[in-house]
Amino acid sequence: MHQDMRERGYELCIGLAETADLALLASHVAFPVKVIRGSVGEEKAAFLELPLSVLAPHPGLQETLRLWGIHTLGELTALKRLAVGERLGAPGLELWDLARGGRERILKLVRPRIQYKKSIELDNGIETLEPLLGLLRELAVPLCSELSLAWKVTAFVHLELRFDDGSSHQTTLRIAEPTRDVAVLLRVLETHLEGVKSSAPIIFAELEVIATEPVAAQDLLFERGLRDPNKFSETLSALEALLGRGRVGRGELLPTHRPDAFKLVSFLEQAGAVDALSVNPKSGLPLMRFRPPWLAEVGFRRSRPASVKSQRHSFQVIDCRGPWLLSGHWWDELHAWEAEIWDIASQDGCLYRLVRENRAWRLEGRYA
Repeated sequence: MHQDMRERGYELCIGLAETADLALLASHVAFPVKVIRGSVGEEKAAFLELPLSVLAPHPGLQETLRLWGIHTLGELTALKRLAVGERLGAPGLELWDLARGGRERILKLVRPRIQYKKSIELDNGIETLEPLLGLLRELAVPLCSELSLAWKVTAFVHLELRFDDGSSHQTTLRIAEPTRDVAVLLRVLETHLEGVKSSAPIIFAELEVIATEPVAAQDLLFERGLRDPNKFSETLSALEALLGRGRVGRGELLPTHRPDAFKLVSFLEQAGAVDALSVNPKSGLPLMRFRPPWLAEVGFRRSRPASVKSQRHSFQVIDCRGPWLLSGHWWDELHAWEAEIWDIASQDGCLYRLVRENRAWRLEGRYA
């Protein structure tokens, strides 16, 4: 190995000793190997001429020692340890100990993250779903066996497919109830793959399961959950494949004053806390919203609504209150919005909410 490294332009020096710090010092005097056995006293002379830079001290500490006229390990260790600690503090004591060969310290055991991943590269491409599912089964079976041996389950499955034309498809599928059941994983994968289309055969497949601890919990007496969470997850995946990614979920209110502002989140995600500002227990008459709102043409008299005409209803305005102006995201040209809101009373005694947004008027609802 030493000859190979030398041919590549590297000089290999190896130090062996009872402690890691002492082995580091030995490597600086090795040609090419230095082994220190027993007491460091016999080898002390070999370290005395080493420069302080081999210990990589802090630049400020090294500059202070340079001003003191100390440049080597021998010059530093010639000072008394107590005196070094009084003047340089803990960093000085640590550097003095390293120059003497360091201390015996326990090595920190770092366990590498175990990846549960299997892949296969094909000589002949796959063009249909059935052989692909058979291939994924061959990858999933050993992965689930490894999870079982480690007493783990998986809540997420990452799938990567590469095609003969150079394109690829990657997705991460969430399992509703963490499991290591091969049949469940294959059903989730099959539901997703039914909506995947490609113009080229598959030449590479990789399957990775993200391991997690199994959850042991007792069901609540009066709470009903999903009878089969994984089947529900498969149904959601099928709907998403049909309607498009990001179009299936439940509505969650956004932290904004814009009316009806919401986002779609997965049914499997935990519901967020409802903001106290979004619920007003002191509100007046309930507003029965029109879904969708009625587009309207508004006539004005003295800058106030006087008549409303829509495809469903037209009337004269006998009284109105407003306008109330709302706006938000003014710092963002793409998402900036502003609305002008009026409460109006029709000639037949009904109360409506009239809103103008983006230069268009609409009836948003009727007060009950």
